[in-house]
Amino acid sequence: MGGQTLGPVDSSTITLHPPDAYDYDGPTERASCTERGLVMDWRDQIESKPDVLCGKPCLRGTRLSVEHLVGLLALGWSTEDVIDAYPGLSKEDLFACLKFAAESVANEQLFPVGT
Repeated sequence: MGGQTLGPVDSSTITLHPPDAYDYDGPTERASCTERGLVMDWRDQIESKPDVLCGKPCLRGTRLSVEHLVGLLALGWSTEDVIDAYPGLSKEDLFACLKFAAESVANEQLFPVGT
């Protein structure tokens, strides 16, 4: 991610902050989601623990990774399909995963490599 390197981790829980997460200037769905009663701050819902899926970002208290849930949505599953498959989830959980993913790639830079 954006030139970050990960070293040894001493804590049992890691708080995830993508590069410049607080300065994110991406799409502004916040108002419309707030009007619908959805909170778009993913930090209360996404966690990473070294002993759960090797530290992959997951929904808090579950073994459901952000990667897996976003992958289902990318395959065309509707939010209703995902919630039916995982009844403990809410739309807010899925939107938190999408927001985390959006902020994680917001400042990524790709550089062509000579062939």
